[in-house]
Amino acid sequence: MVYCHRCGKKIDEDEVFCPACGRSLVGDDAEWQEFKLRETIDRVQRRADVYVALAAVLITVGVVGGGFLGVLSDPVGLFGIALVCWGVGCATSAKRHELKVESLRKWLGR
Repeated sequence: MVYCHRCGKKIDEDEVFCPACGRSLVGDDAEWQEFKLRETIDRVQRRADVYVALAAVLITVGVVGGGFLGVLSDPVGLFGIALVCWGVGCATSAKRHELKVESLRKWLGR
């Protein structure tokens, strides 16, 4: 038999919530916490990958577009500068997400 950590009542091993006090028993399970942490790591890594791809596309289009149109000769060339700036912002977001993944992996290794 297993006991609830909040109220001390006996509970079945397959219970998700304590029938007496209603406390979630799944959150106490280390395997469940590790699963949720790995799920979070995967989600954050996917988001970082999207930001990296988006940054590469924006910077490339911005540089090529700005070079062809000419920054000073055509106002549309300014759009290239805006794309490059937006791409740099995406690269920064990607780095922030990669740092979060790294810190979550360190925490998982404890």
